[in-house]
Amino acid sequence: MVDKTIPYKNIIMVADNLTEQKPTLPEGFYLDTYREGDEYDWAEMEVYAGDFSTVERGVGYFKSAYLLFLDSPERLIAVRNPEGKAVAYCTAWRSFSKDKVCNTLQFLVTAEGYEGMGLARAAAMETINRYIKLGGGRVYLHTQPWSYKAIWLYHQIGFRISRSAELQTFGNDCDEALEILKTLIPEDKMKQILDGVVD
Repeated sequence: MVDKTIPYKNIIMVADNLTEQKPTLPEGFYLDTYREGDEYDWAEMEVYAGDFSTVERGVGYFKSAYLLFLDSPERLIAVRNPEGKAVAYCTAWRSFSKDKVCNTLQFLVTAEGYEGMGLARAAAMETINRYIKLGGGRVYLHTQPWSYKAIWLYHQIGFRISRSAELQTFGNDCDEALEILKTLIPEDKMKQILDGVVD
């Protein structure tokens, strides 16, 4: 569960020159694509993460935002536990930057009780691999300071905070967000993030 008492500021991160990632998972866990019914597991995870107030709202969003426009199940990346239940998810989706279609990594999430196992990292890495298969190009993502642990993960797999990138209707609050992140992320890691900021 994220700490939403942390101030909300829009952060846009970008990844250029994608390189193939090598995700690893605990024994018995495996990467997969969308299966019918995943929308319910996804919605449960997103309610736990605080992005939706009810599972029903989450399911509705998943169906309207993803399933209605799904051109390939490979865009929906699931990590499954040994029983086959989706316990982490990420989407290799499309969005808009300056009115042009762009690649976006969306809704990286882990189920309650499965945090700290490297599942989100594996899902994010596999999302990068899917983009390489789909032709590469710059990938964007939107996040906020309360996802500071994910920001460090994103940085490690090639994303950089941008001062000027635009995505959908989100603003870009780079400078304010960085000041907040300095209070949340250890100094050595924060230095690497700051050194990587792009215009």
